[in-house]
Amino acid sequence: MISNLDAIIEKAIDNANCIVVLWSQHSIKSEWVHIEAAEGRHRNVLVPILIEDVEIPLAFRRRQTANLCDWLDGKEDPAYDRLIDD
Repeated sequence: MISNLDAIIEKAIDNANCIVVLWSQHSIKSEWVHIEAAEGRHRNVLVPILIEDVEIPLAFRRRQTANLCDWLDGKEDPAYDRLIDD
C-alpha cells in the first residue's frame, strides 16, 4: 500500500518539468534519490548537481552534471551561472 506521502511525491514527480538531484554523501546512498533521479533520467528532465566531492552513482555518470562543490551563496561562480542560465 502506498502511503499518502509516497502518493504526493509520486504525483509531484509526474507533474515536474524538471527533477533536480543534489549528489552528496547522503544522496548517493539513498534508494529514494536513485528512484527519483531515474524517473528524471527516463523522462529526460533530470538536472543533476554535485554539491559534495563524491562519486556519482554509475547509472547517472553519463549525464553532464553541474559541479557546485565550491559554490558559496553571494559569490560569483561560472558553474552556478551556467546552471541558472540553462
